[in-house]
Amino acid sequence: MPDSDNFSLSGLLDELEQELEAKESEKDKAKVNEKPEKVDEAKEDWNGLLQGLEPKEHQPAGDSTRAASSGTAQQPSAGTIQRKFSSDRRPSERIQNDQPALPVERPWRPTGAKSSTAAGVSLAVDANTACRKYMEDGSKILDPFDALAGASPGASGGTWGFFAVYDGHGGREAVEYCELRLHEQVAQEMKTLGPHEALKATFQKIDSQLGMYGAWNHGTTATVALLCRREGTREGELYVAHVGDSRAVLIPKVDSCRSLTRDHRPSDPLEAERVRAEGGRVTEGRVGGDLAISRSLGDHRLKGKGVSPMPEVTSMKIADGQVLILATDGLWDVVTEELACALLEKSIKEATGGGSANPKEVLERLERVCAQQLVDEAIRLGSRDNVLALCIFL
Repeated sequence: MPDSDNFSLSGLLDELEQELEAKESEKDKAKVNEKPEKVDEAKEDWNGLLQGLEPKEHQPAGDSTRAASSGTAQQPSAGTIQRKFSSDRRPSERIQNDQPALPVERPWRPTGAKSSTAAGVSLAVDANTACRKYMEDGSKILDPFDALAGASPGASGGTWGFFAVYDGHGGREAVEYCELRLHEQVAQEMKTLGPHEALKATFQKIDSQLGMYGAWNHGTTATVALLCRREGTREGELYVAHVGDSRAVLIPKVDSCRSLTRDHRPSDPLEAERVRAEGGRVTEGRVGGDLAISRSLGDHRLKGKGVSPMPEVTSMKIADGQVLILATDGLWDVVTEELACALLEKSIKEATGGGSANPKEVLERLERVCAQQLVDEAIRLGSRDNVLALCIFL
């Protein structure tokens, strides 16, 4: 196992990027020469190592917290910002809703699941430099997610999409690692497991890998959405896995919103009980008086002491015309889910231009403005964190 004092996670990221570039170069050469591509044995050994990692116990290290330490990760003092909660947030370890979803008539044209799972995507970020010295939020969008081509929770194949938001603390290294590796791990797990178990296995293995490469004092939240659509239908399946306090919110019909996640914070009585049952303690609303979230990827100084990498997984049917929002807590600290829904509905009405705009023009405008309006509203309302919002139009 590498020595964390002499091994840099950023160095690992550079190495992985170089390997990917080299692999693509080899593929191009193989196509030109019409020869079979050679198997990269070192790469296979590396992947085998990563697949087989198990969580380890680690020595505690110095203080580095999400919203606890001084410096760049500083949070507002108690009472400065009241976190906005929806009234119907019900925690559960696994939600599965097989009820059919009803299509919603919207001014954009659905994809028909021919080449992607979403009709369009709107992404916006703001480092909020007045309050934060650097950006720790990240995202990943793969639509279609070619690595899952043909995979399906049912008997027939489908088109898959992968969407994720990450919110780092103590630095960006864990976020960058997840942006580079987490979707690959999902694809690997889906070869033998269904979506629920594949997502759980992915989060645990990525967390183990982060621990192996020195993520003692830094970590990240992760909210991941897998979409599966089948050609010729207006419905599909949605799977959401998350750790931390970045949220997923579905707009299933006009002027309605539904929380798909609950915040993993030690201030939640159920999370506090779990933390104590796993040998940890909650002091002043933080795990070990240190970390303000109770589940994360990384933060190995607190693994085995109440901070868990195990995600909660939600699944349900989705349909054309619905909208999915994934966003970091920089948005949800000051914007309620109901307000986010209202802002989106307002943007949709404005984009139609009185009903005369064609679907392509409407969608192009929504992709430009919707996420940006959410981010701008969070900054206007006084968010003191990085803000990232991702809107997915189905």
